[in-house]
Amino acid sequence: MHARLGASLFFAAALTAAPRVEVVAQNAGAPSTRGATATPTSSAAFTMNDALEITSATVADLSDDGRWLALTSSVRRDAYGQDYRRDGDPTYVHPVPVRLLVIDTKSGAAHPVFADKRPVRLARWSPDGDRLAMLVFSGDVYEPAVWDRKADRVVNVHLPAGRYVAENSDLRWTADGKSLVFTVHTAEWRKKARDTFTNMTTGPVFVQSSVDPFLAWDDVRRMGNVRSIVAFDLQTNAMRDLVPETMVGQYTLAKDGAALAYDVDIQKKTDYDSFNSEMSLRTRSTTGGAERVVFATTKGMQLQWADDGRHYAYSKE
Repeated sequence: MHARLGASLFFAAALTAAPRVEVVAQNAGAPSTRGATATPTSSAAFTMNDALEITSATVADLSDDGRWLALTSSVRRDAYGQDYRRDGDPTYVHPVPVRLLVIDTKSGAAHPVFADKRPVRLARWSPDGDRLAMLVFSGDVYEPAVWDRKADRVVNVHLPAGRYVAENSDLRWTADGKSLVFTVHTAEWRKKARDTFTNMTTGPVFVQSSVDPFLAWDDVRRMGNVRSIVAFDLQTNAMRDLVPETMVGQYTLAKDGAALAYDVDIQKKTDYDSFNSEMSLRTRSTTGGAERVVFATTKGMQLQWADDGRHYAYSKE
């Protein structure tokens, strides 16, 4: 597991009200008269445009040796163009262009990965710190890409036809630095999920019934977990399933890359008390083999994995 820096870094500006100045005109031999109250137009006043130009910087990842820091920065104005009416659509993402920088923590020198801002997320260093993997928005989906630090070159990764990186995917390296691990959806899933959301939001009448196992909005939310966990070999461009398509929740890749533990959603109906999903913890070898059930249900449990991804601690009730 890579070393992490704590919270994101934020640059903020203080808002202060401009002082009101009362102007009094006095003429010799005449009574004092009060002029109109004026507000100075100082160049230092904080404006709406200033608010849109506030920069926020976020630590994306730190290499294992602590030498290389990947950092993204953006301004509030960069978020223009988002369609918040599609929030809740599991096929919709909010791509925001950011500036991706790599900082040498020894010298403080910063190097841009791209010449301009790009909609990038989940930048992750390889175990040796020589390559930086990321997800870059292309068309209307995210695609993996790898930046070679020594060659200063970005190589795009293309998935097999009919499959694409899941909107809610994470991005990880295998221990040997040869493959990337992430989750994928199919084109068929995408069409079904998008059509379901469209029917819920554009139809003249939409009815939800407690007789159905799941409320419709809860059902479409859960659709985002129907995905596969895959490993993509960067040398051969071959992609293989580590976990076939199922209702995958969170997952943990062992640090040595030999095993994968993951939650499977086994919820039978909408939980009107908490709206949480009931999960079953499973594990399997990354080289193949049968799935093993660790806990048939984790309901009422809190579970925390160790850094090696092979040991865990938990509390129950």
